[in-house]
Amino acid sequence: MLSWRHTNFVRFSDDFKTIVPDVAKSWEWNPSKTKLTFFLRRGHKWSDGEPFTSEDVLFWWEDIQKNTDLNEEVSSTWVFGGEAMEVRAPDEHTVEFSFAAPSPGALLTFAARYIQPFQPKHVLKAFHPSYNDGAEAQARELGCDDWQALFGVYYHAADTAGNQLPYMRDILGDVRFRKAMSLALDREEINQVVYLGQGVPMQVTPGDSKTVDFISDEMRSISATVSR
Repeated sequence: MLSWRHTNFVRFSDDFKTIVPDVAKSWEWNPSKTKLTFFLRRGHKWSDGEPFTSEDVLFWWEDIQKNTDLNEEVSSTWVFGGEAMEVRAPDEHTVEFSFAAPSPGALLTFAARYIQPFQPKHVLKAFHPSYNDGAEAQARELGCDDWQALFGVYYHAADTAGNQLPYMRDILGDVRFRKAMSLALDREEINQVVYLGQGVPMQVTPGDSKTVDFISDEMRSISATVSR
């Protein structure tokens, strides 16, 4: 799973043991393991051609993770030694993460987590009140209650025709579409490609059939659920 999830500063190598560079070119620790520095790749760009810099990391930390309108408190993922980490960017290609106590496991956190510790500031700042005084009005014009709701549903990608994604929310609410998708999916191919043939295709249920007694084989059956 670590080979096809979101990218991060570092990742696990194919031996599942060694941490290697990914988005970052390299990294280094201070002797006490209280500061982890990542060095970004010069010339690295987002998919739209805009530069990827340390500003995108600071935006993720200062304007998203630490923004109390979006998060009541900093996620425990980023708390080390009982305190939220500190993030600095000495220049556009360097990011420093400082911890209240020696935290050698922080590198593992970056390698194993799905959370991307950077976001495209050049795109998302248009929806953030710290950068756009009209963010609240803009959100309401687009049918959201507040800027947080718009910021939360925004996705930075567009399709080949230039349409902003995602644009299938309404159709996903139609049970007929979900049934059609369920019938169209080749679950055995997914099992072979993603899970190396070791998975067992089944429907999502409100509990684990091995730990509760109200999940029947029929409920776990794909065909039974689709036919309803």
